[in-house]
Amino acid sequence: MSTLPMQYFDMEWPRSLAVLEHWVWDPAEQVLRLEMRDEEGYRVNGVLGILEQGGAYLRWGDDIARPYDLIIKKPLLTTPTITADDNQVIVQDSRTQVCLGLKSPEPFLTITSSLSHATWQTAPLGSGNLADSLYRGQGLASPGLAWIDIALSPGEALYGLGERFNSLNHRGRVIALWNEDAFGLPDQDTYINIPWLLSTAGWGLFLPTAAPSEWNLGSSHGSTLRIKITEPVFEAYLLFGDLPDLYRQYWALTGSPSMPPAWSYQLWMSRWGYKDQEELLSIARRLREQDIPVGVMHLDPLWLTEKNGHTCPFEWDATAFGDPENMVKEVTSLDMRLSLWINPFIPRDSPIYDHAAAHEFLVRTVEGSVARLPRFDDDSGVVDFTNPDAREWFKNLLRPLLDLGVAAFKTDFGESAPWQRTLYANGCSGMVGHNLNALYYQQTVFEVCAERFGDDAMIWGRSGYTGIQQFPIQWGGDTGVTYEYMATALRGALSYALSGAAFMAFDLGGFAGTPEPDVYLRWAAMGMFFSHTRAHGTTPREPEAFGAQTLSLFRQLAHYRQTILPYLLAASRQSLDLGLPLVRPLVLMHPSDPNTYEIDFEYYLGADLLVVPTFFKEGVQRLYLPHGHWRSLFHPEQYYQGKRWHTLQSPPFNEILCFVKEDATLAHLLPNLT
Repeated sequence: MSTLPMQYFDMEWPRSLAVLEHWVWDPAEQVLRLEMRDEEGYRVNGVLGILEQGGAYLRWGDDIARPYDLIIKKPLLTTPTITADDNQVIVQDSRTQVCLGLKSPEPFLTITSSLSHATWQTAPLGSGNLADSLYRGQGLASPGLAWIDIALSPGEALYGLGERFNSLNHRGRVIALWNEDAFGLPDQDTYINIPWLLSTAGWGLFLPTAAPSEWNLGSSHGSTLRIKITEPVFEAYLLFGDLPDLYRQYWALTGSPSMPPAWSYQLWMSRWGYKDQEELLSIARRLREQDIPVGVMHLDPLWLTEKNGHTCPFEWDATAFGDPENMVKEVTSLDMRLSLWINPFIPRDSPIYDHAAAHEFLVRTVEGSVARLPRFDDDSGVVDFTNPDAREWFKNLLRPLLDLGVAAFKTDFGESAPWQRTLYANGCSGMVGHNLNALYYQQTVFEVCAERFGDDAMIWGRSGYTGIQQFPIQWGGDTGVTYEYMATALRGALSYALSGAAFMAFDLGGFAGTPEPDVYLRWAAMGMFFSHTRAHGTTPREPEAFGAQTLSLFRQLAHYRQTILPYLLAASRQSLDLGLPLVRPLVLMHPSDPNTYEIDFEYYLGADLLVVPTFFKEGVQRLYLPHGHWRSLFHPEQYYQGKRWHTLQSPPFNEILCFVKEDATLAHLLPNLT
């Protein structure tokens, strides 16, 4: 359950923008400056700009300062033509037309695109008493909120908003964008929230704010999208295009991902946790003896003196891990790399706490004391990553570990930053800093790795906010260990992919508990045909723990992963060149095919492979193949016609249903087909 009470989104005394009184063109900023009145007669200022690539920039409300910027490169604005009559002001260029209604109850904003032939408009105010109307249009409300109502068309599907674990199409839901420790992956909570919404109607809406927001996506009224923001200003970029084009425009605004290092595509092995140095090394040796092609061994919190799993004193347990330098050397000698768990919660009794507190590197309360970690019942402080000095201090904690030979950090937690009665170093309120701190945490660790490894930098994170795609990769957090959780983990990854992420992962086998051998193998098959794959959980995830037969089948899957590594690397580079994710929901590639709108149980892996995991032990499963001709990867003699549903027998445990497009450009990099 969210730690942010939903009453923060309650609007007291909502006041709709009812009349446009005056407008003037500002040639220096290339925007139309608006003077409006709400229904109570209060003056509201606004700004409207036409984007050079098509679309619009919108802003109204208080002129508040944001001590952060989520935009990497602000888009260019054009000089439009402006015409007006008694009913409307029309602002347009060759790509975009904006119609501003001068009087209610007409729609206040109607924006159309000549490129995508899409129309986007605010919902009209409706007749009769405004206070009782389903449609409020747009405006401000006490205490310090802004909102907008947007008309939705029948059949329009809505995606994005970050990593979400239930339906891929969010139409009909209410979603609050508030980072949360989503243990068990409940319906509402998620580690990564992003105010970026894409529509199959050909538009996308991005809000460049870290303030919590609530998105009612046709839940209260099926034809209306209502967005409420916990700050007294509405600011947005409205973009037009099909889903792939919208995706590229979002990257242009908020940053493109880097390419993960080639070694990171190999299998990662982990558990919570290896109790000492010898246990980790003995398992690494056995994996080599068993011919399991593991490329990374990951060490979770037990390397620390503090072993609770949610605080990090950055101090090796000298008894259990007495010789970390030689441990890393032996892991390296086995042709593996070592990944190390960290988090940004500093326990009060650690050697580094007093220094961090004295230099104000930890989030503080409005009274000036160190804010306590809200997620767990202990006395810890949280690093304030809005403070550049705190970021540099945190990097200095990591540099000795990199000197030791650590190849990557698992940047756990980050989504539980304190927010009640707190003030962040950059001046953000606690509610804004809560979301923003997760992003800056991941960025800080990525930067220190890039300082050491250059283009081969990566992290293994689980929290973030707008722009997190620049710092791959993230995994989907703490799932259960059943088929239902396997499907949930995939939905979260696909939603995250639609929200701008290029690369991602999940815990192979699930996290909390011990999966049945068949679940473990089905999950392993999905993991081997995914962006990145790591076996991890609260109990052993090494295949030997599930018996000799499972070990043999897992080995075959892992070796198949090795054979497709050339394809994965080439497809990753191709994806970045195209401005698309490596793992792609079907709707992203076929936005005009309504059959794909609800499909969250299949995905593209690059442009050429379509993967259909199996979420049960055995039986038959129904799957959809999009337009074209398809060939089975594991049984290349089998061909299937696209744009239709098929019912097939579930594959054996050492395979997965996987299909290759007839016009595949990278087919020569795939086994069985050459």
